[in-house]
Amino acid sequence: MTIVDLGVVVLGVAVLLFAGFGASRWSSRRTTDDFILGGRRLPWWLGGAAAAAGSSNADSPLHQSGKINREGLTGGWFYWCQLFAAIWHALVFSRLWRRTGVKTVVEFYDLRYASRGGRFARQWSMAIGTLLAGILHLAVGLLAMIKISQVLLGVTEPLVIGGFALAPELAIALGGLALALGYSVVSGLLGVIAGDLVEFLLLIACSYALMFFAYRAVGYSSGLREGLAAISRDEWLSFAPVGGIAFVVLFLVQPFATLSQSNSVNQNFLIVKDERHAVFTGIWRLMNHFFVRSWPWYICGLASVLLVPQLLTSEDAYPALIQRLMPEGWRGLMFAGFLVAFMSSSCRTVHASGSVFVNDFYRVYVVRRASERHYVWAIRVAMLAITAVATSVALASDEILRLVQLAMSIAAASGVVMLMRWFWWRVNGWADLAAQVTALPVTLHFTYGPGTETVAQLARQLGSGSGDDTYSVAFLLSFIVTNLVWIAVMYATRPEPASKLCFFFRHVRPYGFWQPIAKACPEAKVTDRFTLDLYRYGCGLVFSIGMLFGIGLLLLGRPAFALTLILAASVAGVVLVRSINRDYAQPRE
Repeated sequence: MTIVDLGVVVLGVAVLLFAGFGASRWSSRRTTDDFILGGRRLPWWLGGAAAAAGSSNADSPLHQSGKINREGLTGGWFYWCQLFAAIWHALVFSRLWRRTGVKTVVEFYDLRYASRGGRFARQWSMAIGTLLAGILHLAVGLLAMIKISQVLLGVTEPLVIGGFALAPELAIALGGLALALGYSVVSGLLGVIAGDLVEFLLLIACSYALMFFAYRAVGYSSGLREGLAAISRDEWLSFAPVGGIAFVVLFLVQPFATLSQSNSVNQNFLIVKDERHAVFTGIWRLMNHFFVRSWPWYICGLASVLLVPQLLTSEDAYPALIQRLMPEGWRGLMFAGFLVAFMSSSCRTVHASGSVFVNDFYRVYVVRRASERHYVWAIRVAMLAITAVATSVALASDEILRLVQLAMSIAAASGVVMLMRWFWWRVNGWADLAAQVTALPVTLHFTYGPGTETVAQLARQLGSGSGDDTYSVAFLLSFIVTNLVWIAVMYATRPEPASKLCFFFRHVRPYGFWQPIAKACPEAKVTDRFTLDLYRYGCGLVFSIGMLFGIGLLLLGRPAFALTLILAASVAGVVLVRSINRDYAQPRE
């Protein structure tokens, strides 16, 4: 990159740091509640944008465009199938989480369980559901920055810093991470949110800019179609879903297993004003996550097949397009976009992980009576430790998508118990603990351990034709084993005390299989209705599918069909928003 490019990078980072440090005056003089939750007064548009930005790490463009580069638009179903769960999660779990009133998602265990199993499950959730997930998320971002730096900077000689020789790309990634930690540990949640907005806007602008350059280079939609046809890859533009075992897992099993989503996503519902804002936070996150940000990456993945056919790995396609197509200044802006995305997402990850560790372990079991200032500093120290572990994981890995799939599999293996504990009184703390404890070793066994041989054999017997098939077999085996274990443990142990179940029912008022508890608590009226949620889910499905494919078809040069889908999606979206507003216009008990 030139001096102009480097100047643009410095400017982009400066804007992010200014936004983060600008919030430090407010949050540094407040309590841990302010540091973690920002006072619970954020509006839905800010909470939703921050949630989408928090999951838009530097790795997202690389592994998503890389998958399209390898498999065409069919590969997009690995991501699109997550919509089926994300819609229900946005409409239902958003309000339930906000209704709990907890400070962090793992405080849920004290609200729901009274048994020793529940207390142990809380600690395991803190360690695995939050810390491990945060470490993996941070590691994939760091690995992405290393890959991007290798392509864009082209520096091969080690840098000597403090007597230590570091690879230049690693030094740059660690430098960005250090800057992110700098304003994260000072500013708290509000600084993180401010950085999220800067990151999101810059990443979106850069993504669409690169899509324009790539589209122009291949001759727009007609040139893309003709170019792929010339190399016998017409099917790369097909929206047809994957087949075989991957179809069953990605369309049926995985959405059901991921309905409750991750701790980091759910934490966003705790920071907004009320339940209505929580629901719209979920919907806004969904729109940004699946429609706004992703299609430029898919188009670049398709264009890279023609423009940069000689690649070491498909995940190098995106930075290779930047290096080849972007003029001076634009390359610096693109690198700044990646660096800012990495910094902001990393900041949010370590903030959430450090906050949960201190609030749910250190404060409860290590130092119980200390000043608020002490606990804020403890959060900052925890952030540094989490960063060190994540860096080690990144250096030991070479493929971003593989780490992403591992994180998804671990979370989804215990996903059913995370779902049912809201809607079935019989789920107890021991069952919750059993699912979480089983999920990690079982997933590792089938992903990296001796079970990989079994996975490979089953995949071949089922007619494996892609990497999604192998992933799906490992996912399904982990899912089955984990669920058999927790169901057996649940029936082998006693239910939670009726007093605790009544307390939870009065507080959250969930529908579902709560009849024995509802009879004992006649004063607790359930205002939510499953039929209404199902109706809204249908509207959300029409809205989401219509927008997803409508935007895609518009970019691929099929405007008539695209506009029809977008119109249908718009009508469904209006109906959905009116239904939600009408429901919350009525007083809720």
